[in-house]
Parts: sequence; C-alpha cells; structure tokens
Amino acid sequence: PSWFKRTIKDISGKHDVYVRVSDYYSTEFGGLSVFNVETSGGEEYAYSFYPGNFDDAVKFDDSPSVMARPEPKSSGAVDPGSAYLNATSAGYYTVYKDREFTEDADSFMMKAGSGSIYAFQPVEIYVDGVNEENMVCKFRCSGVGWSDRTPQVTELNRVIPKGTHDIYIKFATDDGYEKSSVVFETAFVKKGVVIQEVADARVKIYGQRVDKSISKQSDIHPFRIENMNPPNFNLPGLTYTLPGTVAGFKDVDIPITATKFVMNYASETGADGQPVEVRLGSPDSEPIATFVTEGKGMMKFNIVTVDLEEPIQPGKYDVYLSFGGEANERLNTKLDWFGFNY
Repeated sequence: PSWFKRTIKDISGKHDVYVRVSDYYSTEFGGLSVFNVETSGGEEYAYSFYPGNFDDAVKFDDSPSVMARPEPKSSGAVDPGSAYLNATSAGYYTVYKDREFTEDADSFMMKAGSGSIYAFQPVEIYVDGVNEENMVCKFRCSGVGWSDRTPQVTELNRVIPKGTHDIYIKFATDDGYEKSSVVFETAFVKKGVVIQEVADARVKIYGQRVDKSISKQSDIHPFRIENMNPPNFNLPGLTYTLPGTVAGFKDVDIPITATKFVMNYASETGADGQPVEVRLGSPDSEPIATFVTEGKGMMKFNIVTVDLEEPIQPGKYDVYLSFGGEANERLNTKLDWFGFNY
C-alpha cells in the first residue's frame, strides 16, 4: 500500500467529501484524512529538518539489549528527497551539526508513529551539547500506528536564540530497550507562534459495513471494520488501539431500538485489561457503555456484550470507541467488529 498528501485550499466546518477515480482504473481505497496545522505569526518554524538527515548516530548505552543503530529511510511516495528515521532504537541519539535557526524558537514539533508494545517511546531533545543542562524538552512519542503523522508540539524549557546550533535527539531508556518509533518530520517552532492541531486530531476515522453473515445467525446488528488508517490499508479490523486511541465510525445505521453493545475483539495479555468507552455523536459526549477487555492474547477473539445506559432509537449515529489506560502500559486491543442488540 502507498499514500500521498496534497495541499488544498483552506476550509473549515462540516462537509461531504467525494473521491473520484478515473474510468478504466481499479484502486483499493483504504481511507483519507483532512488535516491542518494552524499557525499565527507567518512562517511557523525557526528551523525544520528531516530527522533521517543526521550527521551521526551515537550509542550512549552499552547494554547488550540496545537494538540496531538508527538508519535513515526515504520514501518517494510520501515526499521525494525526504529522509526519516526508521525504527529508532532506545540507547542512541542522533546528531545534527551546525543547523541554522532563522528566528528564536520556544517549542519543538515532531511527527512520529509507533505501534503495539513499542509505542510511547521517551524522547529527549538537546541543543549545543548532550549534558543535562543542554536538554530543552522531554516527551513521549504520541503517534498511534506506524504511519501516524499527527504533529506533536512540546514547549521548550528556554528560548533557543537565532543562530547556528547543534541538535541532538536522544531516544531514552526509561522503559528499557523495547520502545521504538518512526520519526517523519521534526522542527523548532518560532517564538510566539502557536501551532494548534485540528480539533479531534486524536480521532481516527474508519469505514464499516454491515456483516449479514453474523446477523443471520443472531439478533446482533454488527458492523465489520473495513478500512484502516496507514500503514495497514488492506488489513481488516482495527489493530492499534493503544491507550488514547479514539476510533470513529460515521453514519452508523442502527435499524433497531438497541439496549446492548456487542464487540468482538482480541486483547494483549495483561492482568487488568484495557478500558473501553462507547459514545455517540461526539468523542467528548457522555459514554453510553463502558467495559474492560480481558487479555487472552492477540489471536484469541472474545465477544463481549454490555448493557447501554439507555436505549438507542433507530437511526444513523456517529459512533466513537475510546480505548484507555496509561501511556506506558502494554495495552492493545484488536477490534474485529462491533454491533448493537435488542
């Protein structure tokens, strides 16, 4: 699978979106996203760079558990000439020498994806040295899914003045050596410029279809998940429901007065399981159902049925599933289908 992005004119509000494919061509279409980075104060970056274009990668931890040296990778399908960091290893830092900042900077932006147990990798940013006093910010990669390019902005602990600086991106070992990310873009943001992600950028929208084979065998009205966000366009289901994931399903047609929510899932083995909240209309509305998954392994699917807080009348609804837990917990649920029952 591949994907591309194009710049469009500024729009806002709610719109119907149509995708037209030329005649005589066949395309398996996995999904689309419309996103924006809103800025104030003109050009937003004091210095932006592709993280794969580093001058050196230095191993700072001698433990045998440290994995392979970070390596650059390019993808012409995304941005010809770009170089991103593929599978960053805890225990290394990458070095960027003599980089020219055109303005003062007071925050740092990173677009990075990850998945499964490798997610939420701790990262430290240093300027003009890798001693403790040179660290300007520390955060965890928030990307959900290996190709997630949602901008993540962290405030610096001091202003970096205009001029030439050395930059260091350190992939820390706070959680051991298993964390890893794919880092696509990085930048220092100009002082006073506010970069704001689009509202509900945390929500990933998926497609769904009615599964008649299941409805014939029971009273459940199920919706099988048909499309995934990158990188797994052609895989059924929803795989990366890490803590903080919100999966959205638009215009779900519920033809019955439903009193129960049903979900078929497999979950990472764990003592406590993963909290799940079901909402209608908005990812911030009051939950209509809550439950906790039971971790039996990612290949062992379970069907859970929970009572709704109140009956749902027939109609079309936007359905949102929020998957909880702490960022550093090894929680992950694979969702095969969900549905509603009498």
